[in-house]
Amino acid sequence: MPTATLLRMTLALKEALAVERAKGLEIAAELAVARAKASEDEALIGQQKLQIAKLRHQIYGQRPERSSRLIEQLALTLEELEADATEDGGTGRSEDDDGARIYAQARRAPDLPSAPSPGAGGDRRTYGL
Repeated sequence: MPTATLLRMTLALKEALAVERAKGLEIAAELAVARAKASEDEALIGQQKLQIAKLRHQIYGQRPERSSRLIEQLALTLEELEADATEDGGTGRSEDDDGARIYAQARRAPDLPSAPSPGAGGDRRTYGL
């Protein structure tokens, strides 16, 4: 091939390469703009979610998830208590394998010392006078 033809082909290829590089830079710039827009949108979405959460808290108080968990726990506890009461036959007693009756003990408050009745005279102590 003549040198002139090779030179023209080289120039044409260099020109095509420059055009492709420019397109690549243009696409990279568009991608950067799109990423910035996406980041801005994500920040705005996060800000809106936070504002909604604050307003819900202001209106309803605690998060509904926590309240629903507490309600579920209380419901389970109630079911267990009802099941225990049903097993006992509602009388506070049940039978073991031998047929002997086992009575449930009622819970009692701890014995507290009773206050002396007025006029009883009792032991009077004075501290740090």
